[in-house]
Order: sequence, then C-alpha cells, then structure tokens
Amino acid sequence: MKKMKYSEALKLLTEFLQKEYPEFSKHPEFMACVTHFLQSPHIRPPFMSEEIFKKSRSLLMRENK
Repeated sequence: MKKMKYSEALKLLTEFLQKEYPEFSKHPEFMACVTHFLQSPHIRPPFMSEEIFKKSRSLLMRENK
C-alpha cells in the first residue's frame, strides 16, 4: 500500500471541506485546523465539529487504501 503524500492529502481534504462545508472553510482558522488535523488525525482540532472531523478521517482512510 502506497501512502498518500502530505501535499496530496492537503489538497484532497481542503477541496472536500470547501465543497461540503463552505461555512467552515470561511473560518479564519480553517487552514490551521486542516494542517493540525493532517499532522495529528486522531485529535479533533479546535473549531472543527465532530461531524467534520469524522467525515475527514473517513475520507482520508478511504483514499489512503
């Protein structure tokens, strides 16, 4: 199994969140939340709802198989 590169994961997650959660993507700390999540995917970042956290984890796990 080949692991996804950080830059690929960042692009995938950012585009997904902008499409599915446009209000969250307008938050001033949006990119900080995304990068925090990618560095520590087992910890929910501040300002990221539980729903967004779970869907983001599912997306990356599905894409990284």
